[in-house]
Amino acid sequence: MKKNDFILIGTLLVIAFAIMIGMRFWQKYNTGDNPMVVITIDGIETQRLPLNEDGTCIITSGENGSNELIIKDGQASISDANCPDKICAKHRPISLSGESIVCLPHKVVVSIEGGEESEVDAIAQ
Repeated sequence: MKKNDFILIGTLLVIAFAIMIGMRFWQKYNTGDNPMVVITIDGIETQRLPLNEDGTCIITSGENGSNELIIKDGQASISDANCPDKICAKHRPISLSGESIVCLPHKVVVSIEGGEESEVDAIAQ
């Protein structure tokens, strides 16, 4: 590798790091005062829970699928699931707007929304 290759790689790494930090700050400041945990099963919203209230919820989906959602200290996480891979249970807790935990076998998505009702961006005809 030549000197210019190292400069290019270093520049790209710095830019990628800056974008990552910028997105993190945007998520943090885009999360409203009353963030909500939104539970979606097979594309249909089934529940909205406040992120600032601690609690436990069992999410049941078709064919005996179940996930245990825990909301504690302003963070939501899946503590247990009866799916084969349990990737959703291994996911880190989420707390910022736009973050989500997905369980593909059960078709469950747990996501965080900023708390305010979103307005319609566009109308499809």
